[in-house]
Amino acid sequence: MDTVLEPASKRDINAVAEIFLDAFQDSVKSVLGGSMPRVDAVSDLFSFVLECEPQSFLVSKNKGEVTGYCIALSSLKALWFKTLFSGVWLRWLVRWISGRYEISFGKMMRVIGNKIPFVFSTHNYRAADAQILSIAVKQGHRGKGLGRMLLKYALDSLRRRGVKTVKLEVRPYNDAGIRLYTKMGFVERGRTRDVGGPWIVMTLDLCT
Repeated sequence: MDTVLEPASKRDINAVAEIFLDAFQDSVKSVLGGSMPRVDAVSDLFSFVLECEPQSFLVSKNKGEVTGYCIALSSLKALWFKTLFSGVWLRWLVRWISGRYEISFGKMMRVIGNKIPFVFSTHNYRAADAQILSIAVKQGHRGKGLGRMLLKYALDSLRRRGVKTVKLEVRPYNDAGIRLYTKMGFVERGRTRDVGGPWIVMTLDLCT
């Protein structure tokens, strides 16, 4: 078997960002009014996540090519805190103003206006300590059980770090994702929504 799972490194980030934009382009376009950002915008966000909690960031590779990833944060609250107080948002602001991200002012306000209520709405489901922030597999490598491998590895890592419960959000039309999460023991706890539509909120007890 040529597939290996390993912690992500900085050199993997652009490939991960490209997989994200391809896998979730419908959701991204719905938030940005039909357009897509440059890879730089997503790479900067993922680089910060890797910097904050490197043990949360996993990639799969086949002959050196990044074929998938999973980000399993032990605390989403801690990430928000570091984002606000580390000053990294100032660097992002400068890059956005310079046009590096190719996101207009109106679209940026749409992103912010969408995410703030969404984040606070998911706080209604506070049973979970950790968060599966994002998981995706590259086209051409899907349907081979790679998503399950990534998720299992991530959940085992959270258990080793003493995490008791984990949460994720998934679109109702993501049938493959819902099947995977259900098989792994996740249970639907409720629903929320953003401008792109509804999300199913699911949690898993890692102690059972």
